[in-house]
Amino acid sequence: MALKLTYHASEFLFDIGKYSSILLEEFERFKERNKIVGDKFCERCLYAHMIKKAKELSIEECLIIELKDKIGDKIGHYGYYLDCNNLITI
Repeated sequence: MALKLTYHASEFLFDIGKYSSILLEEFERFKERNKIVGDKFCERCLYAHMIKKAKELSIEECLIIELKDKIGDKIGHYGYYLDCNNLITI
């Protein structure tokens, strides 16, 4: 699978080159399995999933903090997010 190295501003608000290829691959897989209509997906759920995955992958804490800062308050929905049909606690 080829990874995209550029994203539209609405999809990814930061320099993706800083993050591991595993996290970037997970970004693509999440988008693919959580399409709502066409290529649309919930960005809030994506951001929550990315933060959780970054912690699981032991990404440097400074990068996780940067990720959270750039995303702001758009992480999940009241402490949860959906991945396929699973409701996951952040």
